[in-house]
Amino acid sequence: MCLPNSPMPAAARAPAIASTPCSRARRSPSSPARRPSPISPPSPPIYPSPSCAPCAVGTTAAPSDASPPSESTFQRALSLVDAARLDQLLGTWLLGSGTTHPHLAVDGKTVKGQQGSLHLFSAFSVQHECVVAQIAIPEKTNEIPQLAALLREVPIAGTLISADALHTQDDTARPLVQARGAEYLLVAKANPPSLRAAGERLFPEPIFSP
Repeated sequence: MCLPNSPMPAAARAPAIASTPCSRARRSPSSPARRPSPISPPSPPIYPSPSCAPCAVGTTAAPSDASPPSESTFQRALSLVDAARLDQLLGTWLLGSGTTHPHLAVDGKTVKGQQGSLHLFSAFSVQHECVVAQIAIPEKTNEIPQLAALLREVPIAGTLISADALHTQDDTARPLVQARGAEYLLVAKANPPSLRAAGERLFPEPIFSP
């Protein structure tokens, strides 16, 4: 017992740890010493992927309440696409898929918009219902001289090419058969009259229903 203002005994002034036996002293000699737990190395830093443009510049992810792109944004993005090159790549991909196209129907359509009209000339696969080739008809010309350009990259050997009466001409039919090995199905109207008369002699009865 210590009285007030009396000096504290030396044993009482000693730190508490001095009177506590060391943990090693409590371990029996037969027990193996504990090995310190290995320290895991720090995780490597995560760098943004160079293929992700928004991450590469250090921007954060868009918030969950972000609105989708507006119509004008889509218009600006799509206006930068080379339409002719896109048509060529899509047609090459469709033709390179190993699918055969026994019947191709060629036809042109005029697309009208705010900036005038655009005449597209397409080759349509009847069996698979897809466009395998398409080009834009330049101004001051028509579909007749553009048929060879439309089918230039399309393998048409043994393929039936059908078209309207605009293409019922020797300069259109002869290269399809002699140069490309294709077949054709063209419409014969009153012009030219000699072709119509020859067809009526060969087929006196209508083959197709009106």
